[in-house]
Parts: sequence; structure tokens; C-alpha cells
Amino acid sequence: MLSVGLLSQPNPPGRGLGASQIMQVVFDCLKEADLKLKPAKCSLFRSRVKFLGSIVLADGIKPNSEKVQAVAEWLRPQSLMVAQAFVTLASYYRRHTQSFVEIA
Repeated sequence: MLSVGLLSQPNPPGRGLGASQIMQVVFDCLKEADLKLKPAKCSLFRSRVKFLGSIVLADGIKPNSEKVQAVAEWLRPQSLMVAQAFVTLASYYRRHTQSFVEIA
């Protein structure tokens, strides 16, 4: 999967190329930016990847059901600091929740 930023460009660098050619474009971009990859942390040619509490799919980003369940089962906050932590955590999933403002 190419970065959403790359794909949203008018002529993204990988459009119309095969998988190995796309990977070469990505590696070239990384090299040009002087960025390095750690092979042990790379997942190539996967259809879904867990990343920062979300599941990244070819057709978009969805919330990780384990994380959503943790938010749903959160105990009622007993202090202001715990309440603020809950609001921060729940707000992370606002883009995935219809009518989040009314629920929150």
C-alpha cells in the first residue's frame, strides 16, 4: 500500500505499476529523504496492518475492534485526570464514530 498522501496526488508515483515497481518507487523516495527501514519492523505485501490503534486496509482505515472494546468497557472515571485521559482516548476514534459529538 502506498501512503495516502502519495495516492492523493494528481499523478501518484506508483499508479499503473506492478508491485515490485511500486516498491522500488517507495524505496527511492525513502532513499531521497535519507530515511532508513528496519527490516524486523517491515511488513511487505500485507492486505491489513495494525497501526496506532487502527487497521490499515487497501480500501481505507478502520478502528481496531480490540481498542474500541477497551473504550466501551472503560470504567466510570473517578478523577478529573482519568476523565481527561478517557476523553483523549475516545476522541482518537471520533472519525470512525457516526455522531461522535452527540455521544460524547
